[in-house]
Amino acid sequence: MDLYPKEDLVSIRPFLIIGGYGSTLITCIFTIVLVSIAPGPENESGMLRYISEGMESHCGWSTAVLGTCTFTILIVHVVAAVHMSNGHAIFWGLLQSLGWNIVLGVVDTGWTFHYVGLAMFLVGNVAYHWIASRDLAYGGLRYQQINIVCILFAVIFIFAAFSSILFNNNRELRAIAVSMEFALVTVITFQNTFLVNALDQFKNIHLIFDHR
Repeated sequence: MDLYPKEDLVSIRPFLIIGGYGSTLITCIFTIVLVSIAPGPENESGMLRYISEGMESHCGWSTAVLGTCTFTILIVHVVAAVHMSNGHAIFWGLLQSLGWNIVLGVVDTGWTFHYVGLAMFLVGNVAYHWIASRDLAYGGLRYQQINIVCILFAVIFIFAAFSSILFNNNRELRAIAVSMEFALVTVITFQNTFLVNALDQFKNIHLIFDHR
């Protein structure tokens, strides 16, 4: 006899796996699309545009697509963190989600607050995946390696981006920063894919509704 009636045992595995893989892939593709469509990959000065500038130009689509994907990825992160019984992972997962949503709101927040949100996102992302990649159920050597690469790319991106601003939008430094930004998107995609793949190894993932 089943311990729980069927209506009290709800499978969330399809949502986590399909939603996780789909949202991760869509986020990667859509960030590239944002800077490829009008006004194009270069600004009026002929310099490469950041993804954030694409968000500013197409704020509606950014919020609709990337906001939805962020929420789905957040659920994946929180579920995995709860299963890891790691409160720190939950905190970092929430921080990166909050930071990403601030990044998406650049049209209203302005660039100063945008940079704060970006820092929150990068720190939260790196810290969350540092924990997950070293967990017995979710981690692995490749996951750990891509996490280290993410840290390296984040440092180079931040250094190049702020050096570019410091030196009056230096073209070469800006090009390095934009390249690193897209490299970051790629490695973050890999990190999330590793996490979802770890969840995919579980046959069943359920929510249980217990009556009082």
